Amino acid sequence: MVTEDSGAGGYRSNCDELKQGGKSSDEIVAAMLAENHSELPYGLQDGRKGRFVADDRIEIATPPHPLNIAEDNAIVMEVHGATVARVECDSWNTGCTRRDGYTKPPLPFTFQQQGDGEVLLQVFPGTLGPAEFSFSVFFADGGVAHKTLSANVGFGTKQPRGINMPCENDGYGNPNLPQHLVAPNAGKPASATMDLWVHACFDGIPGFVVLPPRELTYRVLGENVKPAIQVDSTTGQVTALGPGQALLEREFRGLKTDTCFVVAPSSEPDAGDLSNCRALRAKIGAPLPEPPPPPKMPQFGGQNVADMIREMQRSQAIQTALLSRQRLVGAVNDHIGIEPEAEAA
Repeated sequence: MVTEDSGAGGYRSNCDELKQGGKSSDEIVAAMLAENHSELPYGLQDGRKGRFVADDRIEIATPPHPLNIAEDNAIVMEVHGATVARVECDSWNTGCTRRDGYTKPPLPFTFQQQGDGEVLLQVFPGTLGPAEFSFSVFFADGGVAHKTLSANVGFGTKQPRGINMPCENDGYGNPNLPQHLVAPNAGKPASATMDLWVHACFDGIPGFVVLPPRELTYRVLGENVKPAIQVDSTTGQVTALGPGQALLEREFRGLKTDTCFVVAPSSEPDAGDLSNCRALRAKIGAPLPEPPPPPKMPQFGGQNVADMIREMQRSQAIQTALLSRQRLVGAVNDHIGIEPEAEAA
């Protein structure tokens, strides 16, 4: 069977004509394509998806080393006996080229035709770890080849512009808010934070990139000689040791972020502390993190939306107070009605 896809969802096939007999497949296809004004050769901006499969025309070797995240990585494709008209690439939901924001389209995928039968491709990985890049190669004579490249992605020389900060509008919660744990008691295990992670923002990747715990360095800063928490540097897991407060500092390539941990005694597991380690930060000279950016409010009406807006404003006020250099009560009592005696030190 021979097909041609116009690129707009219109497939043409010679199956029915071949079943009827009377003409050779070449004659049938030629007549069919001529009737639909399909001409050769395919060009660089041609949107058609190919007349016949030609997978044997290309070879793509697996790179001997990991690819670098947020950088252009050269991939060599060997082409046998045909002229490449264009190449398309897809890699899950991240694409193969840089993208400076969700509101901007990704850059077109380009290639360089070498004089020795090689074609040079450039891929821009947007995730760490195992990755797959699916290539569709369209030839001037209507042939099309599909190949998938599997590679591992690691860190190169590209420095992130920040860690634990908003990357576009992509994120899960506010990583700079204080964490609450409960101290162990009478041989009972303490509560552990299993999902504490640090993300990085890279130019060319609109979303965040979660950093592997092993890539970070950790430091626990506490009130006393005996720290209130301990951290497993291989997993990033934090475990409570005893009541108190501690700052967990994590560093990646000179970029630092710290999180306040409040460990409550097991006798008062719900004991709250709204200071975000203010006293400890002042003692060791650690600044408070920047408040989160204001949320984007819905632009449509209705009672449910009004309630949601009030809740978003309330949440924003609490987060801002926890991260602000101002006292907590003065910042949020208009929204949540905290009494003066509940003010944190």
